[in-house]
Amino acid sequence: MNPERKTTIKSEEISKTQRKKEAQDLKQLGQELTKFTVQQLQSLPLSDKLITELLEFNRLPNSHGAKKRQLQFIGKLMRANDAEEIRNAIPKLPPKSKKTSSKNNEISIWCDKILQGSNEEINESLIKFPNTERQQLRQFQREFVRAEESRRTTLKIKLIRYLLS
Repeated sequence: MNPERKTTIKSEEISKTQRKKEAQDLKQLGQELTKFTVQQLQSLPLSDKLITELLEFNRLPNSHGAKKRQLQFIGKLMRANDAEEIRNAIPKLPPKSKKTSSKNNEISIWCDKILQGSNEEINESLIKFPNTERQQLRQFQREFVRAEESRRTTLKIKLIRYLLS
């Protein structure tokens, strides 16, 4: 075997330890992102799927390691995003207020009620969000029920944006 070739292959390979360290760093960055509000997450260069999973993390109970598994999944999704770009954008975010955080949690709960509920939930949401239209909410609900799992996260984000507007 040619000794020159052997050294070039080794210098290009990333060790298993280095890969694990990078995965752990992405997981920690994902855990940091779970503390941000919807508006802050949307201002970062993140995919819609990642934003949805970050919001889902806050809704999960900590029983049976649900949050731990969700963080693992968030770390996996972080691989598709530029971690350095995200880290550079975090200090530029406006500070979050407690009022905004509680409002985001409330909107997330209403979003789930609308998407998985009936006409009663839609009628209640019209009272809570007077700027929304019944027909549009029903359309979100119908599309969510018919959609494949991969498309549901996008629809949920669209509904959250609609409720925020």
